[in-house]
Amino acid sequence: MSLKEELEKFATRAVGAHKTVSDRQNIAGRLADTLKAANIQIKEIDHLKSRHIEAYMKQRDADGLSLRSRQNEMAAVRGMLREAGRSTLANSARISNKALGIGNATRDGTHRAMPQDRYSELVASLAASSNKDVLACVQLERYLGLRGEEAIQANKSLDTWEKQLSQGESVRVIYGTKGGRSRDVRPVDCQKALEAVRYAQERTKKNGGTIINKSNLQAAGEHHAYVLRSLGCSGEYSPHSLRYAFACDSIERYEFQGFSHKDALAMGSLDLGHGDGRGRYVEQVYIRRA
Repeated sequence: MSLKEELEKFATRAVGAHKTVSDRQNIAGRLADTLKAANIQIKEIDHLKSRHIEAYMKQRDADGLSLRSRQNEMAAVRGMLREAGRSTLANSARISNKALGIGNATRDGTHRAMPQDRYSELVASLAASSNKDVLACVQLERYLGLRGEEAIQANKSLDTWEKQLSQGESVRVIYGTKGGRSRDVRPVDCQKALEAVRYAQERTKKNGGTIINKSNLQAAGEHHAYVLRSLGCSGEYSPHSLRYAFACDSIERYEFQGFSHKDALAMGSLDLGHGDGRGRYVEQVYIRRA
């Protein structure tokens, strides 16, 4: 068994939701590939040393990975090491976040909610192009707070959502969710959400059952990301900023209805799929208007 296969095995064994495990497997493969490219010949995880992990983190820094992302990668590496029975190395001061220069990363969001004028420009650009499939996803992300992957897979739920929204109800998001956890979303503007769903239904019918007319989900996701980047959705206004805008509107709506700020954050967190105990996280990351 190669180092890569061994790392990926322990990445799979470590606990976590499906996406967490998948991300950890990717990090395992990247770690092994990085060491191999640097001509560091290691065949077993038992031979992995502090200097090898230091070399990997230096490379990830050179790759331009953010401080927070490097912290997350190190957490994954430590999880693999502990699963392999190498807790001494995992807990070593030499590869602590402080020693690696990745300590004290803030969880404050680096993105901002997309302003309405910028959103209107994006919609106009997509409507005037051949990328109306992406437009359907963008509108679902903005008015239902969906992640990109959830919007791409929304074709499976559109008919149900259309009925729910027509009756003024919340919608149940099932497909493409993080960790496979379904959630109920209460739209801020039910009419706009309904219009977004009906537009997505039109595109799905035109494309023979999918919103984005690509051969598989990966290709659809790559196309979605490429088109939005080409239209300036990057940096602080990444595609995720559509979801940020929904979050801001959602929490403001709850406060207007008379809920306390704390309760509004908890309810907004539920709409986003983070659970009612992540209000503080949502405030740090999502509630950032331009």
